[in-house]
Order: sequence, then structure tokens, then C-alpha cells
Amino acid sequence: MAGDDVFLTGSTGFIGKHFLKQLTKLGRNVRCMTRESSSVDSIRDLGGEIVKADLNDIDSLTKAIGNCKTVFHVAGKARNSTRGDMQKTNRDGTRNVAIACQRQPNPPTLVFISSLAAAGPSQLDQPRVESDPCHPVSKYGVSKLDAEMELRELSDQLAISVLRPPIVFGEEDTVTLDLFSAIKKFRLYTRPGYDEKQYSLIHADDLFRSALAIEAKGRRLEKSNLSSGIYYSSYSEELTGTRFAEMIGSSIAMQPLTIPIPHVAVKIVAAANEVISALTPLKPFVNWDKAREVTAGSWTCNAAKLLRETAVKFESLENRLAQTVEGYRRKGWL
Repeated sequence: MAGDDVFLTGSTGFIGKHFLKQLTKLGRNVRCMTRESSSVDSIRDLGGEIVKADLNDIDSLTKAIGNCKTVFHVAGKARNSTRGDMQKTNRDGTRNVAIACQRQPNPPTLVFISSLAAAGPSQLDQPRVESDPCHPVSKYGVSKLDAEMELRELSDQLAISVLRPPIVFGEEDTVTLDLFSAIKKFRLYTRPGYDEKQYSLIHADDLFRSALAIEAKGRRLEKSNLSSGIYYSSYSEELTGTRFAEMIGSSIAMQPLTIPIPHVAVKIVAAANEVISALTPLKPFVNWDKAREVTAGSWTCNAAKLLRETAVKFESLENRLAQTVEGYRRKGWL
């Protein structure tokens, strides 16, 4: 695949930066979609080609994608947006990317980075698999599932695969950084709810490995088979929040104390943050949408199908945590 042109959306975001870095390491020529307002220094630093396009403009996407062999669609709105904005970006923008691919004389393979949120929470000790029915609980999850449905409608005209990651962490991530920072500064992990929940995780570099394996060996969406072409990507461990906090503590030599936070308190904080978001430029992480997710139950998935069909290999969770800590420290964030 070395030298093949890749079109990458979301290249200035946390996951997109990891994709761009790994793609250029492999010798791939990467066109990075940017808007007029985008900061492009990181793209230049990582060796990507800057092309102007907009998810709401099919013509600009069609031109930008021209002659590319693969499209990795990573861009999306994850939080602090209205339902309408999320649908416009996550559902409609994804459909526009697919239509732009379809317009090409030789349509590229499209790999869409969706989310476990599209499927919804799992039961304790019952990680989700691709054949499970979907029940998203947040507007973000609904918008991602709607995007998948739009892609399925075009699956007879285009080679499309969907990758659903759970919690994604890594050294460019400022969201998970808050958890690392709280453990280091205060030796505390605040757990939502009195009962333990379980979580699946994947590092952004292993998420990239998943996408690359799906590009080469993955199956594609089919209208008649609702699980074909859909993959979960996660480490084999389903961790309680407390266990994940302990592993973070081990990586920074600081063991945390777990303090449960009642769900009602999470919802009160979310309500207050919604007011703050409406009245100020601040956009706190815990809003109503995030509160729906963190109080809904466990968030786990099983990557057996991905491993079986593509033979992708991951680094260990411990090694990836150490890599993340080192990356945060190099940036002066931790």
C-alpha cells in the first residue's frame, strides 16, 4: 500500500493525528481535509497534504477525494453540540463523504470510524458483539448509528466498512488526560454510581491498526446482513473503572482512592454545565449527553470478529498506558 493516496478527515483531532502519523510512517501519501478555520501546523509537521473541503459540500469533497484509494472518515462531533448540529456533521456529513466517494471513476474503499455509542451500553460481563441490536442512549450515539444506516443504503454501490471503538485514549487526548491528572494531583478517581461498571478500551494507535487491517482484509457493509462490515476494536480486558484507575496509578506511581459519585449528583453537575455552556464560551465535558452515557451502565465490546477476520495484532494495554503517560509528560501536560 506504500505510496497509495489516502483521504483523511478529522486529521487535526486527537484520533486523526494518530492516524496521520502512522500513515505517513508507512509511506502513504495522505490528503488531509481542512476547513478555512482549521489550524494546519500539525498536518504539515506530520507530513500530510492539506486540501480544503467541507463535510457539508459534496462538490468540495468530490474534488478532494479524487484518485484516492482509501478514505478514513474520522471527523465528527462528539460533544457540546445540539442534536441538529450532531446530525448535520455525523449523519449528513458521513453520507456526503460516501456520495463523494461514489462519484469517483474508481471509487475508494471507505472506512468509517463510528463508536460503541452507536450500539449503546452493555450488561455486566456481557460485552457487545456486532450482531446485537443497537440501543443508543445519547444524541451522539444516535447520530453515529444514523450515519451507519446512511452508509448501508449506499453499500451496494461502494465498498464500506464501519469500525466502532469504545473509549479511545492516547497521548493527544485531552479528555482522558483529566483522569490521569486527577489521579496524579489528588490521588482520586471519582466513579459514577455506587455499583461498578465495566469498560472496554483501545489506544488510538491500535485503533489505527484496526482500520488498516479492515482496509486490507475487512468485509464490507451489506444491506441484507446487518452485522457484515461492522467491527468492534478493543483490548480483551473488560475493566472496571476502579481497575482502570489503578492501572493509570501504576503507570504514574500514584495509587488512587476511589470515591463513588451518585448518579443524581452527575445529573446535577450536567444540568449546571448546560447552563454554563449556554451563557459562557466554556464547554464543560459532563453535559446532559455525557451524563446519559456515564449513568447508563457498562460500555464493553468484543473484538473477536475483528481479530478473526483480519488477524490484526495489538500492543498490550500496559504498554499503551506507559506510552500515553510518556507522551503527556513530553508535552508538559502531566
